[in-house]
Amino acid sequence: MKKAAKEKNSKKKAFDFSTIKTIEDVYKLADEVACKDYDQAMNGYTTPYRTAHNQVLLMSNAAWRYEEKTADGHDTNQYKWWPYFIVAPFFRFDYSFCHFEYSVSSAGSRLSFPTPEWSKFFAENFTEVFKELQM
Repeated sequence: MKKAAKEKNSKKKAFDFSTIKTIEDVYKLADEVACKDYDQAMNGYTTPYRTAHNQVLLMSNAAWRYEEKTADGHDTNQYKWWPYFIVAPFFRFDYSFCHFEYSVSSAGSRLSFPTPEWSKFFAENFTEVFKELQM
């Protein structure tokens, strides 16, 4: 009986990415704390870089929340995905990658995604946000 219940729970319905078209749609998926942090950060003076950073934080939170997980920077066994971009001759998404190192300076776990699908979706649909963050 327990095995059947466990199998049922492990077959979570895939997320319908077509429901996300704007940062406001991402905001609806994020948790209350992330939304409050986003609102506070965006209410004061902000630079384009800080705006982009806060938007990627919101995307990351929404993805981890949907997957019912928390990005744990101390858990070296937990997969964390980041989009990888080619900068020249033009800015474009290339692929998603995952690190297994103890010392990673490319991005913190707060800017990661729980699956390569989430990473790819946000990279391809919010390229300008990532461009602002990277450039």
